Amino acid sequence: MNKQLRLFIRHTDVSPDGRVLKVHPWRPANTLLRNFAALLLIFFSQVTQSVKDWANADHDDIPRSDNFAVNAALSNTTYGILIGTGETAVTRTDYKLATQVTTDITHSTLSYELLNPTTDDWHILLHRSFTNNTGAAIDVKEVALVAKNANTYIYCLDRTLYNVTLGIGVTKIITYKIQI
Repeated sequence: MNKQLRLFIRHTDVSPDGRVLKVHPWRPANTLLRNFAALLLIFFSQVTQSVKDWANADHDDIPRSDNFAVNAALSNTTYGILIGTGETAVTRTDYKLATQVTTDITHSTLSYELLNPTTDDWHILLHRSFTNNTGAAIDVKEVALVAKNANTYIYCLDRTLYNVTLGIGVTKIITYKIQI
């Protein structure tokens, strides 16, 4: 068995009345960042590890079950799945989006599910919809998966360059898939 942890991303076009118009194909996410590895090490080893937060500050984070919390509520623009317009190349040491977009964008509550499509595969899906209320189209260029912990430190786990236009009044659902 040659299975490995892989991360994918896609988006879904949704009509104003909530109907799914088109589900776009999965594509590999750019990369899981150093923060993902550091938080996973903390989880597995139960040893304190330095992690860089959204403000580029290092924190010696301790073992805790909420270091991977991505379950952002409605209108929360601090963590969960976030979008931006930055085009800077992704590096493993990225700690935030280059240019986050929040003004007049409705961020839905993040939803999630665990799927077992075959006996050997497991998928964790994380979904969040974004509705453009700005009055102008937005060219989204980057997407991030961002976690928080109980100390309210914000950690970017993935940053992917991902081009999608968010038209006026349009809703798109962005989904991350962690495939094991």
